[in-house]
Amino acid sequence: MKRILLVGLFLHSLLSFTQENFCKKVTAIKNLIQTQHYQPKPIDDSLSVYVFNTVINNFDTPRFVLTKSEYDRLSRHRLKIDDYILEGNCNFIKDFEQILQNGISRKIAMIKAIEKEISSVNVTQTIEFSNKKFEYLTTENEIKNLLKKKIIFDILYEIAQTSKNKDSIVLNFAQLQKQYKKQTFEEYYCLGEHKMATPDTFSTEIEDLFLKAFSQYFDPHTTYLSQNDRTTFLNGVSEDNASFGLHFAINNSNEFYVAEIIPGSSAFDSDAIEPFDKLVKVKTMNGDEVFANCSTFDIIQNYLQSQEFKNLLFSFEKKDGTTYEVQLVKKNIKSIQNKCYSYVMDYEGKKLGYLNIPSFYTDENGSNTMTNDVAIELLNLKKDNIQGLIIDLKNNGGGDINEAIKLSGMFIDIGPVAVMTQKNGNNMLLRDVNRGSFYRGPMIVLVNGNSASGSEFFANAMQDYKRALLVGSKTFGKATMQQIFPLDSTSTVTDYVKITTEKFYRVTGKSNQKTGLLPDVEIPDIFDTFSKKEDKLDNALPNDSIENKTRFQPLHTNFSKIAANSQKRVTASQYYQTVTNYQDYFNTIFKKNTSEKITLTIDGVFNYVHKHDAVFDSFKGIASQTYVSTITPTSTDLEKLKFDTVLNEISNKRIEQLKRNFDILESAKILVELNTK
Repeated sequence: MKRILLVGLFLHSLLSFTQENFCKKVTAIKNLIQTQHYQPKPIDDSLSVYVFNTVINNFDTPRFVLTKSEYDRLSRHRLKIDDYILEGNCNFIKDFEQILQNGISRKIAMIKAIEKEISSVNVTQTIEFSNKKFEYLTTENEIKNLLKKKIIFDILYEIAQTSKNKDSIVLNFAQLQKQYKKQTFEEYYCLGEHKMATPDTFSTEIEDLFLKAFSQYFDPHTTYLSQNDRTTFLNGVSEDNASFGLHFAINNSNEFYVAEIIPGSSAFDSDAIEPFDKLVKVKTMNGDEVFANCSTFDIIQNYLQSQEFKNLLFSFEKKDGTTYEVQLVKKNIKSIQNKCYSYVMDYEGKKLGYLNIPSFYTDENGSNTMTNDVAIELLNLKKDNIQGLIIDLKNNGGGDINEAIKLSGMFIDIGPVAVMTQKNGNNMLLRDVNRGSFYRGPMIVLVNGNSASGSEFFANAMQDYKRALLVGSKTFGKATMQQIFPLDSTSTVTDYVKITTEKFYRVTGKSNQKTGLLPDVEIPDIFDTFSKKEDKLDNALPNDSIENKTRFQPLHTNFSKIAANSQKRVTASQYYQTVTNYQDYFNTIFKKNTSEKITLTIDGVFNYVHKHDAVFDSFKGIASQTYVSTITPTSTDLEKLKFDTVLNEISNKRIEQLKRNFDILESAKILVELNTK
């Protein structure tokens, strides 16, 4: 009896300590945000509602974990979390941990029972999908019945994706059903068991969710960071310098996505994998597989870095929802950093330069910087006597703001490039202080919906100074800067908070915050239909403008006629028609406030899965078309490539991708027109 009492006292003490530690973190984050955030909001009922909904939806979006009565029990906290935070009272977290843990345990038990019940997935029942909010179900039996339908649908969905030939699927249905039933249940167990690994890890996950939701209430880029979160990118290179060629990052939904593809790797060679593709699962050659959505940072990293795994099957999902598999083999590759690179293009008798800047990178010593590399590439291009320059910032999410300032200064003579504002209302003018410019010829800057932060900073300056024409699609819309603060000042600190501390404005006083930057010539981007920009993020800071009387001297270039001619060409092109039709098609589907009932048979689900195939196929045809015929490395790089087969292979693949880029063709036409002006 004494032993049981001692164990009980120990657990109570442990829970009290954990709860106290959580409360300290909440208080530290609150104090840091209130003192450091650019525009802190009051801690009130709005915060309570956001934090409550975010945590609940993260655990129970499909409504399979909680009954209505359990949800109602938790809802008593819905308008009180702000009061708990102000009072330093964190007892509420126990309710969430206990009720959610009970709900997940019950869901796992239901999955086990359903697995035994399902003998065939051709059941002729229907399941309804809707973009309307689903209400919580009253009884456990209702949850189980709906969960069973969802599992059957998932099995049929996987089967339907194996082929576009329905007859082939029907012929092999028994075997496919067995295979994907096993796989689907393994994924469901994986999700449940990951959350329920241990009581400690479950409590930590709930607490981390609250801390992130609390931080992100103030803006989407302010967030709590645990020790693991500080390293955002997974390095895919193992100790023996072999790599699958993939770097992953984790988004706000805790999904792994492709952040970078290493040139010279099997991932690079595949031609299938693209940045922002979501990792679904990884499978070893002996059949073991791990699903990304129920894995930890360390588990995925182990598969990438361990010398045990030389050959893996990766499953990915594109932004449009299509899934695919790629077999990758580790290759010994050279360490090619995320650096800029350049090419020369011959178009209508003009030599034109192309410069790709993937990010605004730097190092602690300030020696291996993006602007240093840009200077080298520009020297190489100028050596080849280019008559115009395309700077490609598509999919460049930003980086070091000082690099963005220096890059702006390389293309203007001298003057202010932006205004930075702080919480106290102080405005700091950011200037290019070096007289002269590195390149004075005609310029195009390419942007898209993934061009953010530093990319937008540079593009703003080039547009304001009339130094370059902007071509592409509307940018992301982030004009803020963040700093990372430790939650305490001890040497063993493991918790941090990233806080938005400044906001940037153009030299005109306007801002691209939340609205994005509109190019001078708009070319639709197929992926913009599926991209989530700043204006769609919860709690994004508003767009505004400031009065800025600073003088700056733009060039006297009048781009209006050339931009109008270009836009007319683009609008009349087959590329434009195909992409806009594609966008209109899916925008109509996504905006419909309707529900869809699907029959749980292979016929019903197959028709659902493949109903958009014709639209996808029409875009694949135009995406594979060659638009530019002659693109070569610079003369300097040609000498290097003679003695390096790996770099030569990388260069050839990049050139093939550029030749199929419609934006490059239109940019070349604009530069030719600028040269004849």
